[in-house]
Amino acid sequence: MKYRLLGNTGLKVSELCLGTMTFGGKGGIWSSIGEVTQDDVDHLIKRSLDAGINFIDTANVYSYGVSEEMTGTAFRRLGLDRDSLVLATKVRGMPAKAGPRRPPVAVGEGRVKAPTRSASPANTSSTRSKKVSAVSGPII
Repeated sequence: MKYRLLGNTGLKVSELCLGTMTFGGKGGIWSSIGEVTQDDVDHLIKRSLDAGINFIDTANVYSYGVSEEMTGTAFRRLGLDRDSLVLATKVRGMPAKAGPRRPPVAVGEGRVKAPTRSASPANTSSTRSKKVSAVSGPII
């Protein structure tokens, strides 16, 4: 796998990224995009990491947040070291459906916690409930 430095952070990011848009497939358009199950998500993430991919892209809009939940569950089930991964999400997409676990969030509203890594991680409302400690990447 080839890696690139993320700006001047010293963080090495794989040139290939695992996209998670097909994880979950719950409701509406998401059912036609993909219905990857949790066991398959675990397998895809493990295979990607085994191939050297350390960059995973997700969003709270994918399957109304189910994609991020499944990604976080896979991290936990696989016993992954969160600090060895680069997790990206979106901050300007249309928000996921509101519900008991997902309060409505205004478009572009970010909730940022103090950086713990040089890549300016964020802790967004969509990843907090998924037990993902931080999102890596520049905050734009």
